Amino acid sequence: GAVLRDMFPGVEFGLLDRWVEREFAGSVEKVNGKEKVPLFENKIDLMGRTEEFLAWLKNRDERVVVVSSHATWLQSLCAFSVQYQPQERGMEMFKKGELRSLGIKFD
Repeated sequence: GAVLRDMFPGVEFGLLDRWVEREFAGSVEKVNGKEKVPLFENKIDLMGRTEEFLAWLKNRDERVVVVSSHATWLQSLCAFSVQYQPQERGMEMFKKGELRSLGIKFD
C-alpha cells in the first residue's frame, strides 16, 4: 500500500484499502514464516465489489476516471454490472496492459 502511494500520489486508494480490510481481516495465514492471503473470491463477492465500485463512482465529481485492475474484475464490471458488449470484440477477456475506453451514464 505505502509503496504504491509513494509512486502514485494522485491516486485514490480508499476503495482498495476498505476492500482489503474487509476481505482479508483475520484470513492472513503464516506459511513457512511468511504471510499469505487467499487468492480467489467467489462470483457473488466479485459482482458485489463491482457494484460497490459503481456506487462510489457515481458520487465522484470527476468526469474522467482511470481504472486499473485485473481481468476478472474488469470482465465482471463490463459483462454484468454495466452490460457493456463492444461490437468489434465480443466479450473476450482483457489482456495484460490493455487499454479500453468506456463511458458510463448514471440516471
